[in-house]
Amino acid sequence: MIPFHGVYTRGQFFRGIRLALRPSRRALVLRGLGALIAFGVIGAYIVVAVSGEGIPTSRLIRTGITALFLLYWAVSPFVASWWAASRQWRKAGGQLSLRGVATDEGVISNALASEAVDRWENFLRAHMRADMVVLVGADGLATILPRTFFADEGAWSSFCQMVDFKVAPPR
Repeated sequence: MIPFHGVYTRGQFFRGIRLALRPSRRALVLRGLGALIAFGVIGAYIVVAVSGEGIPTSRLIRTGITALFLLYWAVSPFVASWWAASRQWRKAGGQLSLRGVATDEGVISNALASEAVDRWENFLRAHMRADMVVLVGADGLATILPRTFFADEGAWSSFCQMVDFKVAPPR
C-alpha cells in the first residue's frame, strides 16, 4: 500500500485537468491544421478587403461562418479543459484535496463517496510526468496525483512503477 494525501495548488489542478482532457497526438495535429486553415482564410479575406477588391456578400458570409466553425472545433478541447477546471476550482472554493492509498487492486481515495476501489483495469490511460500522474477512468473522471502528495521519493517511484505496470499508456 502506498499512501498519498495533499491539497492541490491551482497550477497542479489546472495542469492535471488539461492532461486528462488532452486530445491524442493525431487529433492535435488535425486541430492545428484546422486552426491554420481558418486563420489563413480569415487572413486572405482581410488582405482582399484591404486591397479594395470586392467580395460577394454571400460568399463572404458563407466562408466566414465556415472559418469560425473550423476555428471553434480547433480550440474547443482547450477551452473545455479550462472551463471544467475553473468550474471545479470555484465550486470547491479553491480548497481541493485528495487522500488515499494505491494498492495492487487499484486506488482507494476520498474522491468517491463510498471510498470504493478504483480498479486498475478501469483506468483507460495514465499521463505520467516527472511531477504528476493523471489517471483517466472509463467513467471520464480523472485522478490527479502530484509528486508532492507522496511522503518521499521511494513512495513516488513505487507508485509510478505500479501505474506503469498496471495502466495502459495513452495512444
